[in-house]
Amino acid sequence: MKKHSRIVNGGRRQTGFAVMALVAAGCWPFANFINENRAAYFNLHWALFYAAVVAGLAVAVTAILSAVTRRPFFRIAALVAVVVVLFFSYGTIKQLLPSSFRPSVIFLVWAGLVLLACALVWRASRYPKALGGIFAALLVLFALPAAGLLKYLHSGPAAASADRMEFLHSIAFRQKPNVYFMILDAYGRADTLKQALGFDNERFLGELERLGFFIPRNSVSNYPATNASVASMLSLDYPEAARRLDPDLASFRRELQGANPVVEKFKAEGYRYILMPGGIWTKISCGGEEDLCLEKTRPLEMERALTSLTPIQVLPDGNLFSRWLAPTADEYLEPNDVFGLFGGQMRSLQRPFFMMLHFAGIHDRIYNEDCSKGTLGSPVLYDSASVSRYSASVSCTNRQVLELAAHIVAEDSDAIILLTGDHGPYVKPPGIPVQPGQAIRPFTWGANTPEDYRNMFGTMTALKIPASCRGLLSDHHYAVNNFRIVFSCLGNTGIKLLEDRAYYFYYYDRRVEPVRSDLLQ
Repeated sequence: MKKHSRIVNGGRRQTGFAVMALVAAGCWPFANFINENRAAYFNLHWALFYAAVVAGLAVAVTAILSAVTRRPFFRIAALVAVVVVLFFSYGTIKQLLPSSFRPSVIFLVWAGLVLLACALVWRASRYPKALGGIFAALLVLFALPAAGLLKYLHSGPAAASADRMEFLHSIAFRQKPNVYFMILDAYGRADTLKQALGFDNERFLGELERLGFFIPRNSVSNYPATNASVASMLSLDYPEAARRLDPDLASFRRELQGANPVVEKFKAEGYRYILMPGGIWTKISCGGEEDLCLEKTRPLEMERALTSLTPIQVLPDGNLFSRWLAPTADEYLEPNDVFGLFGGQMRSLQRPFFMMLHFAGIHDRIYNEDCSKGTLGSPVLYDSASVSRYSASVSCTNRQVLELAAHIVAEDSDAIILLTGDHGPYVKPPGIPVQPGQAIRPFTWGANTPEDYRNMFGTMTALKIPASCRGLLSDHHYAVNNFRIVFSCLGNTGIKLLEDRAYYFYYYDRRVEPVRSDLLQ
């Protein structure tokens, strides 16, 4: 009886250890992915959900196979765990193989490795010590990225500068109108659009001025990319991480998801924070700090990246996964959605509120010339076709922005409205448009001329603030001071504007270099 009891207890321990190893194998791909991409803006809640699903499936499949084959659960568990790990290692194996290999060859090599690994693990699982070593290795495999991720999540945000904290705490709002902060991704300044693309934006700007907006004619972004640019606006400062291109970009992630001085100040003054993300990109997304998230569609950027790690990518076009994950222009938040799709929620909002909206249609050139939706592009303009789509996207967005602005002015006349690009388009070479058929060299990242800098850093900006605050505005405008101006107006006080600075990123060696101000005029 005692011997039988020891055997039963030993079997239970092995089964329990096997379940732990299966859970570790199922969670490892997601812990490793998030840890390696912790500077990205992926939703941890969904990553945990997918990890739970994969781990649960691994345990269920193991139980079924054990019952059907009448083999010990713990031996089957070793096989299943290894298959799960190799399934999510397909992308890594692909990168290790010569780039000349065709997808079918890569898949066959991967399949051969899976079969070899399964044969070796099955043979080794006969021996308790070897089996224990396999399970221990799986637990360590999960523990390493999990520990790195937990350390990152528990690290606090960078301390605010003394200057920033001092003026925020000393300001009390004398008036509390609703505040709309609309980010028009990759929307260039009027003079740069005219000079580089031949696009005349004066009619649109004139309509905004008639609605009461002030248009700074020399508006400059402080960075040529969304994450650092918007983070600098929301931090009222130049983010420390951007000065050295911090690999984790921790302050960018936290600040873009609501942990920033602007949101904190509005909340301290009794405002509700409302966020409307762009729909495709996860950089500006709901992260839990907002009081209300009005999301047109949940970005599937993380799912696309995870799928690229697996052999699912070799499935023929049009499969279930590709149809689910393929981004379309209809998923982008558009200005018409604010009082169209979200009209009911907008009319019932408790006031006052601070609303941040991200429109990325110009960035990805989602419109055709007739304002119908087209294929997705990017703000890199390298030929006449890309210029035409960018210009069309600006025109179509303009129409909707004017309607939205007019609606707000009519229904909420005291509201403060800030429209701004976060950076301009990347034009190579300067001087487009070109004659039809003329070859244009491809874009390469790097600013070479004053025209390059102006195209990337010059942004369309329009501010509607109370007439009593118009003295705070000037044609010479840097984006980092957007909310210093707004807070000065709301607090009826003078806040020191930061000195003019702009920084350029060299991603290949993580350099951050200041840009001379004369190159941006």
